[in-house]
Amino acid sequence: MGRGEVRPGLLVGDVAVDDLDLNLYWTGLDENVAGVDPDAGQSVAYPTAFRIRDGLRAARELGATVVRAHTVGISTGSPLSLEPSMGLWNPAAWGPIDLTVAEAGRLGLRLIVPLSDNGRYYHGGRYDVLRWLGLDTTYPGTAFYSDPRAIAAYQAHVAVVLNHVNPLTGRRLGDDPTIMAWELGNEMDWEIPSWVQANAAFVKTLAPRQLVAAGQSRGVQWAVTASPSVDISDSHYYPLDAAAVHADAATATAAGKVYVIGEYPSTDADDTALQSIAADPNVSGAAVWSVMPHGDHYGVVPHEDGYTLHVPGDDAAMQGRIDAIRRFGTALGQPVLPTAPTAQKPLVTSVSAPVSGVRTVRWRGTSAATSYVVSVVAAGGATTTSPSLPGSQTSWTVASSGAATVSVTGYDASGLSVGSGGLGVGTGAVVADPLEDWYLTSGRSGGVQRTSPWPAAQVAPSSCSGQGDWVSWPGPHVTSLVVTIGPSSSPSPWLEAQSSSGSWSAVPTTTRSTADGGRTLTAGVPGAAAVRVRWAAGTCAPLTRVAVGLG
Repeated sequence: MGRGEVRPGLLVGDVAVDDLDLNLYWTGLDENVAGVDPDAGQSVAYPTAFRIRDGLRAARELGATVVRAHTVGISTGSPLSLEPSMGLWNPAAWGPIDLTVAEAGRLGLRLIVPLSDNGRYYHGGRYDVLRWLGLDTTYPGTAFYSDPRAIAAYQAHVAVVLNHVNPLTGRRLGDDPTIMAWELGNEMDWEIPSWVQANAAFVKTLAPRQLVAAGQSRGVQWAVTASPSVDISDSHYYPLDAAAVHADAATATAAGKVYVIGEYPSTDADDTALQSIAADPNVSGAAVWSVMPHGDHYGVVPHEDGYTLHVPGDDAAMQGRIDAIRRFGTALGQPVLPTAPTAQKPLVTSVSAPVSGVRTVRWRGTSAATSYVVSVVAAGGATTTSPSLPGSQTSWTVASSGAATVSVTGYDASGLSVGSGGLGVGTGAVVADPLEDWYLTSGRSGGVQRTSPWPAAQVAPSSCSGQGDWVSWPGPHVTSLVVTIGPSSSPSPWLEAQSSSGSWSAVPTTTRSTADGGRTLTAGVPGAAAVRVRWAAGTCAPLTRVAVGLG
């Protein structure tokens, strides 16, 4: 089934197949920087809502229409997994999965979701099933494909995923048009025809209006081409080999399958290979490996496999690869999506104390911006404005020593603003907490939770009938606390300061209404050892941002 027969809008049954463009493998469970500390090493955590949204926005900015999202479906064998042990389910794991699907739908993107993995990666896969059942886990672990108990365990996981109702959309995942296809597994090199057909047919019973993909780490499997229930054949290429692609695409399409490149390294994204592949009518898409988002506080999220892309690009070489990927999509005739909805705006997250009259401004970037401009307005009205800074930059040094308002505005490739965020600073430093994680906090009561409605995270007691919940931020030498409250009829919380002896007391607070119906609470707390927000029993007004001034 060649692309040239059916473009634009390849149809398999009544499902349109768009171009497969990139991999965001981490949106359900993140192995990178733990989702908290931008300077920490790798560890595993749920990605923040900001990262999920920024990664999917990066896909839109790259020109993508379809994203391959491993950890929306692969999540087994570890405490944070959807299925930590066989038949036991972790409700907390649904949060990032649900947000990934809902946000992809909001942006007009579609997903291909693998359901298991051939290897022993952090997110789990078929070796977890073998371990749970006491089967042989030495390579190649083929009992996964033949033992009836392993097949039943795999299908039980698939059924839970596809039957899950996403509370953000109200749709069962097996009915959601945002999910274009379910992939039986990532690089399932040892799968056999009976396993492929049985499980492809099983997925079809649960998701009759979605497609089924299957494949391996290289080449085209006869087990895939022989199955009448498989729609898409998926092959991976490290390195990208155009000649091998042409041969494999011909094999897959001759068997009546849609053919896609499920992974190829970003380092091979150049016009020589990609334009040759785009000219082949048997190729329906190719997904680059892989895209990482901006960091939660500043910078970008690193991933040390050598293939990472950040949008709009860290340097000229990366920007060149991104441009080649965009040209490839155009040559494939990929559909043009409507104008993207509102993006997350840049956010100033810290301003350092002046050193020899110079401060460093840091901000959380956005994949929608190709450039930034920083503005520093002193208390007397004097304004210092940066030159246009590249979209890869999230810090700037400026001559400033007194009280000021610092803002950063992002601009897209056409020069239109994608939003701005400001932060007031005194004579010292200030740190702003976007509340996407607990990295900047020093403690909280058990009843405090974080939620992620658009456009910003919120922190509040989990119940409005709580008993005096609190969350705190450390010093030393805190000078001020500014707390933004989202729209709410619940009374404002108290602001408290901790003395050097460790005791807490409420501090005088100024309240100002905000344009969105919320409130800003401001308190001077010179010399405090720490500060906190405390809710009275029975109140639950949500925090949307906190700024802590430091002396």
